[in-house]
Amino acid sequence: MPNGGGPDIDDIDDIDIDFEVGAETPSAPRGLSRLQPEEIEQLLGPDGPFASELPGFEHRLPQVEMAIAVADAFREGGEVLVEAGTGTGKTLAYLIPAVLSGQRVVISTGTKNLQEQLYYKDLPLLRKALGVPFKACLMKGRANYLCLSRYDQFAVQPSFRIFKETEHFDMLARWVPMTKTGDRAEIPGFPENVEFWGRLSAKSENCIGKECRDFDKCYVTRLRQRASESEIIIVNHHLLFADLIVREGSYGEVLPDYDFLVLDEAHQVEDVATQYFGAAVSSFRIEELAREATGAWEARSPRQRRPLEHIRVLRRVAQEFFEGYRLSKDRYRIGGDSESPRQSQAYEALRGYVERLAADLKGISEPDETTVGLTKRSADILFDLERILASSDPESVSWCEVRERSVVLRSSPINVSELVSKSLLERKRSVVMTSATLSIEGSLDYTRERLGSQPREQKVLRSPFDFSRQTVLYIPKGMPAPRDPAFLSRVAEEVLVLTKASRGRAFVLFTSFANPTELKACYGVASIIRSWCKVRCRVASSWIDFELRRARSSSPLPASGKESMWSVSSYLV
Repeated sequence: MPNGGGPDIDDIDDIDIDFEVGAETPSAPRGLSRLQPEEIEQLLGPDGPFASELPGFEHRLPQVEMAIAVADAFREGGEVLVEAGTGTGKTLAYLIPAVLSGQRVVISTGTKNLQEQLYYKDLPLLRKALGVPFKACLMKGRANYLCLSRYDQFAVQPSFRIFKETEHFDMLARWVPMTKTGDRAEIPGFPENVEFWGRLSAKSENCIGKECRDFDKCYVTRLRQRASESEIIIVNHHLLFADLIVREGSYGEVLPDYDFLVLDEAHQVEDVATQYFGAAVSSFRIEELAREATGAWEARSPRQRRPLEHIRVLRRVAQEFFEGYRLSKDRYRIGGDSESPRQSQAYEALRGYVERLAADLKGISEPDETTVGLTKRSADILFDLERILASSDPESVSWCEVRERSVVLRSSPINVSELVSKSLLERKRSVVMTSATLSIEGSLDYTRERLGSQPREQKVLRSPFDFSRQTVLYIPKGMPAPRDPAFLSRVAEEVLVLTKASRGRAFVLFTSFANPTELKACYGVASIIRSWCKVRCRVASSWIDFELRRARSSSPLPASGKESMWSVSSYLV
């Protein structure tokens, strides 16, 4: 295994992927009338069912207070804004009313790992403790799911830009006949930044919908069918706003209709909304389009390959266009009258060759799903470029973001409060917004204004933890800079000292597995600790990955993971 040990691919059978079937045992009826304060207090009380089912359960008054506020909002309608400090137990506080309501409730989170915690840990607990039947579904963004059509094309003649990724493809190929969901998170130890996955995933820009020969077998199609039959639907903020954008454009829907919404990790909503109500075109996006168009024509007869020369010119023109924005600043404003004559000339050339590509694609006598998708992507790029560079909207701003390997042009609304309010909040019977970090000096006014919320009730609930007694802030001295070759060894030394002090049971957080430097650091530290101490040290990239690894041992081993697992760390420490 590339991660130095851990579960085999066959271990995916250990994942309860059929949880959406729900319980079959008879129970008391559900409905909004059950959401009474007395019942909520009893369920979360010291003698309630959760005290029996959850080892180490603690009766927490802030949790009860939040659950009652959520139940009142579901029963009577309106919005609720709740800051729930670390340790409140907010997931149970909103899941209990959601399940008991008997309504379709969409629960949106900021991270995939919190999604997985809710689906694989919290909902099974509720099903057992409450004894009620319900159907639940976990939905992630399309890029997390395998596209059967693109996989079949790739598998005929796999090509890898990074040779060592061949072993990851072998792992994926063994998984494909076994998976029921197509969710890449099922593959133990499968890295997040595998390059070839982008060519196999079910991203919307690659999808041609019902025209695809694999439409009925498609994992996304089946997922939407399960969602339409479910009462609890767990999504992330990106998927939630993708659904809003699709609905606004009258292109259908991503999620089934719903009237009840919970926004967990709501402090991220404004940033995600800003992204989805805006536009972005990167040098990578156009290079990917050109690369896949080249592959589409190379698969055809020599007589049909004339457009390949146009694509080669497109690549050169695109490179010149984006290089014209690679100034000394990392981020600066663009658009309007700020473009230089050279930039304007390069834009016209780029637009012309993207239009040429779209015309060549439309002229194919026998188009397939690949060429139809490429035509749509070409049109989308043209639309977004025009929006970014030619917009005169005073309510939006365009800027350039210069990265080490790419240049990104963006346009975003300055304030999304009205957009979020009209497209989302006002259209739902009840919306619950919660996070551990929503207030400023005890006030929720800033969050309320930025999201356009008009809550019927807002609360700031303190954490039940006594941080002055239960936490220690430790800052090691003499640490080298992160780029220093000695950095990993020093980090490993400090982690080892702290792990010994805690007698194991340590949870080490890194920023992101998407960052190669952080990925190297995470595995590097784990490797060093193993070699020094001859102990096992698990590295997990997701909730599922961690649970599979932890299931094989009950010993207090140190674990390393990325920062987005913080939302579930209270179960792991």
